[in-house]
Formats: sequence, structure tokens, C-alpha cells
Amino acid sequence: MVAQIRQFSAEHDIAKQTLLEQRMLTNIMHAVRETLAWEPRADDITRKLASVRFVVASLGRHLDHMFDLEERDGYMRASVESAPHLDGMVKGLREEHDLFRRIVHDLTSRMDAMGASDRNDLEVVCVEIGDLLCRLDEHTRREADVMQEALLRDEGGEGG
Repeated sequence: MVAQIRQFSAEHDIAKQTLLEQRMLTNIMHAVRETLAWEPRADDITRKLASVRFVVASLGRHLDHMFDLEERDGYMRASVESAPHLDGMVKGLREEHDLFRRIVHDLTSRMDAMGASDRNDLEVVCVEIGDLLCRLDEHTRREADVMQEALLRDEGGEGG
């Protein structure tokens, strides 16, 4: 009984931490979307480029932090331990983490190479960032489904 209580407590802590990280991610993604929607007044894109770089770098840092937590101490390990049938889904989500890391790195590198006159290149990158955000939204929904199935499931038993 004590072991079950400890496991429940650990799973509850994992769920709370994941929720907190997801809220922060939502806020950062909102900031990215707001920055992407900003239209500079003149032909000079210097400020928008700097702002997009900044928020995408923030997004990348938070994703690295959140993915590390999920993969090492978070819901992924706990989900597979609690519900081994979810192993394939969890592996797929982990692979997406690596893909998202590569995409953010590529976008950041491309923006670092841009100058004030690369308006078309910035517009292309902004569209790609928007696509990334949509993919992250879908990924987050699938993670929530896995976590809910594994950690918040009703095992049945007593009652009736």
C-alpha cells in the first residue's frame, strides 16, 4: 500500500511538473505567434528579425529544457513503466523531440545568417516557424493523451 501511495505521489508530481512546463510553452508560443504577426513599418526588417530570433531562441531553450525533463524524469519513463503498451507511442514522441530540436536549430542558424535586406527570406522562415508551432500543438495534444492514458487512468477495482 505504501509503495502504491509513493507511486501515485510521484506520478502526480510528474503530471504537475508537465502541466507547468506546458503552460510556459503555451506562453512562449503565444509570444512567437505575436512576433510573427508583427509587420514592420518600413523596408528595414532589422527589429522584426531580432525579435523573431529572440523568441525562437527562447522557444528552443524551453523545448530543450522541457524535452529533457520529459525524457529523463518525466512522463515518458513513467508512462512506459505504468503502461508498457504505450512504448511505441512514447518512442515516436521522443523521436519528434529530436526533430523539433533540429528544426529550431536550423531556423535559428538561418536567421543568424540574415541581414536587414533579406525580407523574403525572413517571410519564408516565419511561415516555417508558424508550421513548427502547429506541429508542436499537435505533438503536445498527443503527449497529453499518452500521459492521461498512462498516469491518470482508472485501474478499476473497488466500488461499483
